[in-house]
Amino acid sequence: MSVLIVGAGGHLGSALAESAAGHDLEVHGLVRRPAPHIESYAKVHVGDARRTGLGLAEDEAASLADEVTSIVVATGGFNLSISLSDAQAEHVVPLRGVLNFARECPNLRNVVLVSSLLAVGDVKQRLRSDLIPDSMRHRNFYEWAKLHGEKLAKASGLPVDIVRAGHVVATADGPDRSAPPQALFELLRMLAGGWPLPVVGSNRYWSCPLDFATQVIIDRVRFGTGGSAVWAVDPKSPTYAEIFDLINARFGVRAKRVRSAKLARAIGAVVKPSWLDLPMEREVFDYCNAVWDLELRCLDELLEAGRVTAPADRSYLVEALDYEFSRLRERLP
Repeated sequence: MSVLIVGAGGHLGSALAESAAGHDLEVHGLVRRPAPHIESYAKVHVGDARRTGLGLAEDEAASLADEVTSIVVATGGFNLSISLSDAQAEHVVPLRGVLNFARECPNLRNVVLVSSLLAVGDVKQRLRSDLIPDSMRHRNFYEWAKLHGEKLAKASGLPVDIVRAGHVVATADGPDRSAPPQALFELLRMLAGGWPLPVVGSNRYWSCPLDFATQVIIDRVRFGTGGSAVWAVDPKSPTYAEIFDLINARFGVRAKRVRSAKLARAIGAVVKPSWLDLPMEREVFDYCNAVWDLELRCLDELLEAGRVTAPADRSYLVEALDYEFSRLRERLP
C-alpha cells in the first residue's frame, strides 16, 4: 500500500508520515516547501494542492498517481478568526485540488479527509460521526470550511473516509511548540489573572494526544474503503471542571468559572478579551460553554477490535498545561 499525505510538513502531517512508515506503508508527502524533518519517513514532493496536478511536474504527478492507493488530506491550519477568502484558499481549494488528482489515480482505494469536531457547528443534539446535524449554525468561517470540505468530499463520488478530530494536543518536542497556544490554552492567562471563565464545568473538553489521532487516521488508511466517518477523541476526555481542578492543584491558581449556563453564554457573548488586556482570539469565548454530546460507537468498535489503543491516562494534557504555563510565566510581568 502506498499513501500520499497532503500537508505532510505540518504538525499532524509529519506525525502521520512517521506513523504510516511504522506500519510498513510506502509514504509520499506533499509539502509547499522543503521538509527535511520527514525525509526519513516519506518521499517528499514539493508542490501545491491548489494547483493542477498538485503543482508537480507532469511526469512526477503521473508517476505518483499510478502508485498511490490512499490519500490523506491534512491541510489548513487551526484559526478561529480566519476570513472567508482565506478559509476557501487554505481549506476548500486545496481539498478540491486533491479530489481532482484522486480521480486520476487508477489504484485508489480511498481518500481520508481529516476534518474537525467543529464541523458540526453549534448544535444541541446527540452527534454521530457519520451524520451532519439537521439544524446548525456556524460560529466562524473555520467551522464553515470544515463542514463545506466534508460535503465537497462526499459529493465527489470518490471513496472518502472522514476523521473528525477534537483538539489534538501537541507533544513537548513537537515541531510547532513555538506556535501560539490554541483552544483551551488561550484562556490560561485569563485564569491566571483570576478572571472567571464563562464556562459550564460539566461540559466535556474533547481532546486527544497526537499519537492517538494518528492511530485513528492510519486505521482509516488501512481499513477504510470509503463512506465511513469516525471521531478522533479520547473517549475519557476530561470535563472543564476536572481541568480547572487540575490547574488549581498543580499551579496554585484559583481558576473560577460561571456555573450558570445562561449567564455563561451571556458573558461569553459580551466580554471582549481586549477589555481584560488578553492577547487572544475573541472567537474562543464562543466555545467556553459549547456542548458536544458525542455518540462514540464508531470509535468503540475500533478500540474493541484492538486496532487503536486509547490513551492510558491524561498525562498528555498535564504535559501540555505544564508547557503552556511555563510560557505564560515568561510573558507575564
